[in-house]
Amino acid sequence: MNCRPGDLTVSINTRWPENLGLIVRVVRPHINSPAWNYGDTPAWWCVCEQPMTWHFSKSGRVVRDFEGPIPDASLRPIRPDAGRCQTDTATATSTGTEEAA
Repeated sequence: MNCRPGDLTVSINTRWPENLGLIVRVVRPHINSPAWNYGDTPAWWCVCEQPMTWHFSKSGRVVRDFEGPIPDASLRPIRPDAGRCQTDTATATSTGTEEAA
């Protein structure tokens, strides 16, 4: 997973161009429901100061709202340790060294 609750993130690799580059806050893990079902894809419930857009291909419905689910793979956290894998962090911690990013 790229994100964790409380992260400020930027939306990347979005299916809909109007969502590309939006800055969103991760609130909590998304729980699938009949209206918002991502299957096995990890997703987060997020909020944004600008409306986000979801297109439902089966029904043709378009939803624009300031909060909703976003797949983890479509978000990149904006924080100093973003992009470091867990093994890098574990190695740096165990050796007591940190490399400049």
